[in-house]
Amino acid sequence: MKGRRALAWALACWAGTGLEAVAAAKVHVQVVDDATGHAVAARAYLWRGPEPLLPEGFSSYDRGDERHFLVPGDFELDLEPGKYRLRIERGLEYGPVELDLDVPRSTTVPVRLRRWIGMNGDGWYSADMHVHRDPATSRSPRDSR
Repeated sequence: MKGRRALAWALACWAGTGLEAVAAAKVHVQVVDDATGHAVAARAYLWRGPEPLLPEGFSSYDRGDERHFLVPGDFELDLEPGKYRLRIERGLEYGPVELDLDVPRSTTVPVRLRRWIGMNGDGWYSADMHVHRDPATSRSPRDSR
């Protein structure tokens, strides 16, 4: 009887460690400006099915239906296996990029943001001055470098 109990306990522990090994996968994302090839900070949205997600370790915004987080140009997400939707935005001058992720994925996910207009060249400065973040508690994506 003791032998069976020990065997059952060993199998339960072994099964548990096997599940943990598959539980999370690192997804490496590189966001770059298409014209320069340089890494750029951006705003990111992540969904698993209809559920928006806010991964840990990023400055995030969560009010009402709006949930996003700020990312440096090169970052990693720890995600459980499954299907995800990732949207990357960079202000008003760049077109957003949406892509599907099928985790686990061991390769780097490249995101090339294309600027559709260069307002600085025409003497304008593009900005979104309507900000709901408390500067004392918000980290800039540049802070994570």
